Amino acid sequence: MANKKHLARLQQGVTAWNQWRDEHREIQPDLSGANLVGANLQEANLVGANLQRAGLIRANLQEAHLDGAILCWASLAEG
Repeated sequence: MANKKHLARLQQGVTAWNQWRDEHREIQPDLSGANLVGANLQEANLVGANLQRAGLIRANLQEAHLDGAILCWASLAEG
């Protein structure tokens, strides 16, 4: 289950999210199970984020930073 504070921060937009990540490098975001279907995550800093079982169908992940992110069982494609 995603951390509600982390999810709320991401919903503020990529600029706010990346600024928060820069200010809190010690935090490993927990977005597990989050419904991010169709989300604009272009250029988002998702390094080390837990995206396990997250719904990412039609999410824009162009140039997103996913190094070390956990994507096990994440939904990335319809079907």
